[in-house]
Amino acid sequence: MSNSDILSVVFELKDNIMNSDFYVALKEKEKQMMDDSECFKLLNLYQSVQEEYNNAKRFENYGGKVVETQLKLSQVKKKVSDNPLVVEYNMAYKNLVKELEKIQDILFDGIIFKKKKIEIE
Repeated sequence: MSNSDILSVVFELKDNIMNSDFYVALKEKEKQMMDDSECFKLLNLYQSVQEEYNNAKRFENYGGKVVETQLKLSQVKKKVSDNPLVVEYNMAYKNLVKELEKIQDILFDGIIFKKKKIEIE
């Protein structure tokens, strides 16, 4: 089998993954999050506060308010984590990752030796 044959099969696999139920479910959950104005604002707020925290860390030696900003970030992160649309998205994302790991295990079985992994849920 030539390299171009292998690449052709890989691209076919990619197309099949992108048309799979678990990938389509993830994209639907992502769209629901982005289309919901409250969730969208919350995600933007999280990014903004995260950037604020990163700047505070960067300028910590020059009076950056790291602890104050870290608390603010923690509060916003909790709100994001509790949002039902984010919860659904995260579940769909975990499902996708599990399926991709199964595919990866099959694909590379006997080619690349896998490190032991401990899952705690």
